[in-house]
Amino acid sequence: MHPLHTNQEYAQRTQFGGRIFHGPGALAIAFGLEMRLGWKEDSAIAFLGIHDWKLVAPVRIGDTISVREEVMELRPSASKADRGVVTTRVEILNQRGEVCQEGSWVVLLYRSAAHTL
Repeated sequence: MHPLHTNQEYAQRTQFGGRIFHGPGALAIAFGLEMRLGWKEDSAIAFLGIHDWKLVAPVRIGDTISVREEVMELRPSASKADRGVVTTRVEILNQRGEVCQEGSWVVLLYRSAAHTL
């Protein structure tokens, strides 16, 4: 672990003025928060990737983060008629509404809401 995340004395001397949360840690929490939105419940098959992910601002120790997501593209699967690929624009925001991380996520979903596993 980098001392920027674990050592307050070190972190105080950086441009951040104190410890910040590890970027991939915030991303991991965002995955869980995004699932709580509920629109992929019982339909998600596979996470296919992240595109153009940017760490725009630090997530500080003690911040409360949330996720904002917008569907950008829907396309049917080329090989299976019951599936589709969804690309969403995802932002991780802090409690002040500032974007800390952003990019696109791509997910394979069942196309029918009535589908059950």
